[in-house]
Parts: sequence; structure tokens; C-alpha cells
Amino acid sequence: MSIIMNGLSLAVYWIGAYLINEAGSPDEKIMMFSDMVVFSSYAMQVVMSFMMLTMIFIILPRASVSAKRIKEVLDTPNITYIRGNHEQFIIDNDYRLWKLNGGDSTIEAMQQEDDIERRRILVALINTPLYESYINKDGIEIYLCHAGFDPEIIRYWSDEELLWNRYHISRAWPQEYKDDTMKIIHGHTPRQVMDQFIGRKDRRPKGDTGAYWYCDGHKCCIDQGSAVSNAALLLDLDTFEEYIFVSSVPSTLIL
Repeated sequence: MSIIMNGLSLAVYWIGAYLINEAGSPDEKIMMFSDMVVFSSYAMQVVMSFMMLTMIFIILPRASVSAKRIKEVLDTPNITYIRGNHEQFIIDNDYRLWKLNGGDSTIEAMQQEDDIERRRILVALINTPLYESYINKDGIEIYLCHAGFDPEIIRYWSDEELLWNRYHISRAWPQEYKDDTMKIIHGHTPRQVMDQFIGRKDRRPKGDTGAYWYCDGHKCCIDQGSAVSNAALLLDLDTFEEYIFVSSVPSTLIL
């Protein structure tokens, strides 16, 4: 859309410059310049109106299914819903952070629910765990947490740290756990920027997908940066096989 707007502005000024140059008297040139500026302003308003109309058509279907997806996951008995910072926005009713993190459609969908259903969803989210442990078929102890953590201090971390912390990413795996088979799986940080948090200068391509293993294979980030990659990852905790799903729908249409 920005290319269209810039191209339109360039076309208006290009044609306007030609017409001004062809005008006769200075008064005609001034009048032509004024007309060009006004026409350019009107053209931008028309383009912006179409952009707003497009956003309405994008947001409406998202709002209609956002809360539905949350309810479906919460109501599926074989799914363990681990709380993330976005769920915490709902619990805290923090509209500012919620909106800043793209929660407009979910807010609209929640507001369409009746009071009883909103309370049911809220209670279910409050009861979601901040982390979950699992021992796979090979006896490997696996912890799943939204933001991740260091193994020796998980039980001492606050809720906020388990939801938001990224400092652990840059720290090396503790020596006392060097021979431990423990693995920590987390999201929160898109894999495309993990290199920067670890201390590397590179930044991975926007379309880069797959599990991001680090700390000598003890930690793994599965956040695919879906807003730019259109991808989602399922990781088999028994075999550590990866199943990547890439949508052909533009990221602005993906929840």
C-alpha cells in the first residue's frame, strides 16, 4: 500500500511539474501549483479511505473467531493450555498492552460474548499453568514455558518472569546441569531474532522456520514469528520431530 501511495504522489507531482512548466504567466503557475497540492491531498484521502475499508474487512472475520479459538482450546480435554503474556493481558484486563500486541480482534470478540461466557473464559485462563513438565519415552525431562527460564531457579521465578523474561536466553547452560538431559521448550521470542539475544550479530530471514535449539541442545525456541513467516510449528516431545505448517494466507489475516 505504501508503494501505491508513494507512486501516486510521484505521478501527481510529475504531471503537475510538467503542467506548471507549460503554464504561461507566473499567476497561472501559482494557480496550477495550488491545484496540484490540493489534488494530491484529495488523492491521499481517497487511498487512505480504501485502506480503512480494507482493514475493516480484515478485522471483522478475525474478531468473529478469536474468542472461539480460545474456547475450543480450553474445552479440549487432551490439550494443556500453558499461559502466555497475551493470556495474562486478558486476565489483567490490560487493554493498552493488549492492543499494542495486536489484540484488537480478540478484545472485540470477547466483548461480543455474554457476561457468563466471559467469566467462564476468564476463570479457565486464570487456572492455566505457567509451566508444565513432561517425561518422554526416553526418560528425558522436558519443561514447557511461555518465555523460558534457567533450570536451577524455575521455582523461585515470579509469574511475570515466566511470562516475559528473555535474559535467560543470553546465559550459558549451568555447569552443574551439563550432564543433565533436561530440555526446556519455550516461545515468546521469534526465532528470527534469537541470534541477537544470544549475542550473535546475524538476524535470520523473516521466512526462516523450524525449532531453534541452543544452550548445547538443552533449550529450544519454537516461536516461528508467525506475523512475518505465516508458519506454525508442532514439536513431537518424544522424537523431537518437527512439523511445520505454512499458510498461504497473508499474515494480516492470520490470528
